[in-house]
Amino acid sequence: MYKTSLLSWGIVALLLLIWPVASGGTTVLKQDVGELVDRAPLIFIGTAIDKQLGILEKVGYPTTLVTFQVDELFKGMVEGTEVTLAFEGGELGGEIFEVIGMPKFEVGGKYLLFVRTNGSRGGCPILGWGQGKLDFLSHPFTGTEMLVDYRGAPVLGLENDDWRLAPVSVGPSGLAKTAAAIGVELIAEDGVEISGLADLEALAGRAWASVPGAQGVIDSLRSFFQSRTGSETYLPGSFVASVQMEGLLSSEALISPMRPASAPSISPQPVLEPRGAAEGEASRPTYSVSASKKEILP
Repeated sequence: MYKTSLLSWGIVALLLLIWPVASGGTTVLKQDVGELVDRAPLIFIGTAIDKQLGILEKVGYPTTLVTFQVDELFKGMVEGTEVTLAFEGGELGGEIFEVIGMPKFEVGGKYLLFVRTNGSRGGCPILGWGQGKLDFLSHPFTGTEMLVDYRGAPVLGLENDDWRLAPVSVGPSGLAKTAAAIGVELIAEDGVEISGLADLEALAGRAWASVPGAQGVIDSLRSFFQSRTGSETYLPGSFVASVQMEGLLSSEALISPMRPASAPSISPQPVLEPRGAAEGEASRPTYSVSASKKEILP
């Protein structure tokens, strides 16, 4: 038997917030939701409907092109109701070219994305890398749709210009991690000691019960968008063009397209004001590639 003392949910949330943004060779500065909203020229909720892998003519190594059906547009503009974004890396011809920390997508998956740029030079088009991507997943116990950040932590809402996260997480398969796997010391506000795994499991159960549906979080995000438009740091949205499939010198379809028969209407009307890349973006890093598993290491 072991004992652990619990302080407040705030400490747990703080521990989640200070985890590294990305592991391995990629380092990205922490950005809160206010910064993402202010700096991203394109923000939307979309469903991945197609994924192609190939060699872009101007890049020279594997690049994954993901096409999204835009379900709701918050900022910026795209042509029609779809946008294709280019992500460095992928597996082609049996060889893996992996960029550490690069966001990954599955056809059929639904995402909230903060896009910074897009183009035939590859790179990561998502502002803040994983920080600018939230997944819509099913709650492991209720089945309700919820929003999850890049570390697998469910989003409870917005607080102090940033996400408020639950002290639990889901694994890559979407299953809830057990209390023993959470790896965070839990402290109760009333000072009651918790002993034994059963108590930790009960605490995790209460944490899961507090996770709201994704729609409530998105509603609060809409209000947050409106409040940021008057900020001195807010940059207007702009048009983000799709990377064309014709730019692939050689390609492989990773999965058959899942294009809907009819495209949904997009609202509200986006702001169209072209501008350059967001200020403060890190310059393109220099990569070294290993001989077998081709890992990109800045």
